[in-house]
Amino acid sequence: AASGPPAGLRWQPPPARLTARGAVAGLEARADPLGARRRFAAPPLPTRRVNIADRLDNWARAPPVLGHVHSRPSSEPYEFSEVREFGEGLQMPDGWATKLVSATGLKSVETPNQDSFSYTLLDSGWIVCVVCDGHGEFGNIISERVARLVPLHFSESHEKLGAEEALTQSFLATQSDLEESLAKAQKLSGTTAAALCFHIESGRALVAFAGDTRVVLGDMSSGEVVYCTHEHKPHDEGEA
Repeated sequence: AASGPPAGLRWQPPPARLTARGAVAGLEARADPLGARRRFAAPPLPTRRVNIADRLDNWARAPPVLGHVHSRPSSEPYEFSEVREFGEGLQMPDGWATKLVSATGLKSVETPNQDSFSYTLLDSGWIVCVVCDGHGEFGNIISERVARLVPLHFSESHEKLGAEEALTQSFLATQSDLEESLAKAQKLSGTTAAALCFHIESGRALVAFAGDTRVVLGDMSSGEVVYCTHEHKPHDEGEA
């Protein structure tokens, strides 16, 4: 039985909350690595302490990353989050368009927006999109860190491990990084996470998520939803 907080990632144990699905032509299920920690081991942490913020910025400027965009939390009610860009920023394939927006709600004065997103285009042809919904006192810090760590770990391992396993490993490695670099904050705060990886040439899509943040794929011509993830809820029988 899974233990820990009832919603999202506290960061919660990824094996009990992670679902990864890959597909070619139609998003048919390819894998569902529940209990992933039993089959996969997270990459070992560095033996020396590394400043994670510097590591993330250095990675975003490295040649394998053609463009990387991530949000910074805003505090004013209804204010849009600041966006940081690296490389070519929000670079898209020809004929594509995208819009990334997150705004602060109206919880209380000076309460930061705890939602975070990132968009990454890799030179291998993979696009990695991550959305996180933080919660708790330090939810904005945890969610921003996760939105950037997941694409970093994916980019560093997908060519060696294959994209599907690399996405699973990315969630596990992100958990390890949080426990190492934000040990106190992640005990009382956390985030949900939803990641979509899409390969431009092959049309292959991979989805992984934890908590109740959903990934929805729609047909723009018909306006119909063709794929949607479910939500991890503590009262669901499968989550017990």
